[in-house]
Amino acid sequence: AREKLMSDISKTFFQGLMSPSWYGEIDAWFERFGFEPEVVYALFQECARRSKLNSKSYISRVAENWSLRGIRTYQDLNQ
Repeated sequence: AREKLMSDISKTFFQGLMSPSWYGEIDAWFERFGFEPEVVYALFQECARRSKLNSKSYISRVAENWSLRGIRTYQDLNQ
């Protein structure tokens, strides 16, 4: 599921050219926050909507905020 997610994020948000540093960052978010793949994808959607995909630190802060609010699953996010 993670491999497909990485591919989907690369294709959707980076025109298939996601830099290798993103892979490690995304893996770290999985480990640190315990997100389901759908939540990580939604994180990229939200940050893209705000035109903030150029800032890993911004995306990381949003991820941390979601985690502090108890978001782990897509159902949590929808609530």
